[in-house]
Amino acid sequence: MPAKTERMRLWGLHLPPGIPRASDVNTVALATSYSLSGGQIKIIVHSGTMLPSTLPWFYISHRLGYSDHPLAV
Repeated sequence: MPAKTERMRLWGLHLPPGIPRASDVNTVALATSYSLSGGQIKIIVHSGTMLPSTLPWFYISHRLGYSDHPLAV
């Protein structure tokens, strides 16, 4: 597992300052609080960027009763 300083660098690599994000995202706190690998950090950031774009589909599919899709809620 990467050390805290390496995790801080990885969070910064995947969440550079120009990327839109919530004002309360604290990469130092994330690196300090969670012992994650670089791959895990990448997946977390990727999931966080992709999930909002799919939420309308989840909501609509659920409301219309399309629950046969494996990702439908």
